[in-house]
Amino acid sequence: MNSLPDETREMMIDTAKVIGHLPIHAVKIHMLHLIEGTKMLKEYKEKPFILLSQEEYVELVVTQLRYLPDTMVIQRVTGDGMKDSLYGPMWTLNKTQVTNDIDKLMAGAANAVAKYNVPDISVNDCYKYAAIRNILYRAGKKVEMYVSYEPDFTL
Repeated sequence: MNSLPDETREMMIDTAKVIGHLPIHAVKIHMLHLIEGTKMLKEYKEKPFILLSQEEYVELVVTQLRYLPDTMVIQRVTGDGMKDSLYGPMWTLNKTQVTNDIDKLMAGAANAVAKYNVPDISVNDCYKYAAIRNILYRAGKKVEMYVSYEPDFTL
C-alpha cells in the first residue's frame, strides 16, 4: 500500500525492493484509501498527511515494478474504494484511467530503452549529450541550467 502517513517516496520504493527479494509468488499494489468512519480518516483529519497525486502514483508504481522479478505475478496495480464511502483520494475511483496511465508510462519507458540502448554515438542522443556535457565539465563549466520554452510546461 502506497502513501501511508509519513511514508516517503524512497520508503515506498524500498518496500518494493524488499518484496522483490522475498520468496513470494504474487503481489498487489494499491494506493491508500481514506474511508469514511475509519480510524485512518480520523487521524488524517486531525493531522493531515500528504497523499500522492495520480501522476505521482503512476510514476511510483512504474518505478516499483522495476524492482519486482519477472516471475512475480502482479495481481493489481491499483485499487478502488466504494464511491459512497471514499473520502479520498478521489482519482482512485477512475481505475481504468490509472491503469492506462501506468501502461502508457511503461510503454514510453520501453520505447526509450529501445531507442537509447544503441551504442552508436552518431544516432544516440543520450550519448551525444553525455559526451558534450563531459567536454564542458572538463572545460570548467560545472553548472547546467535546464530551460523549457514549451508553453504547456508549467510547475
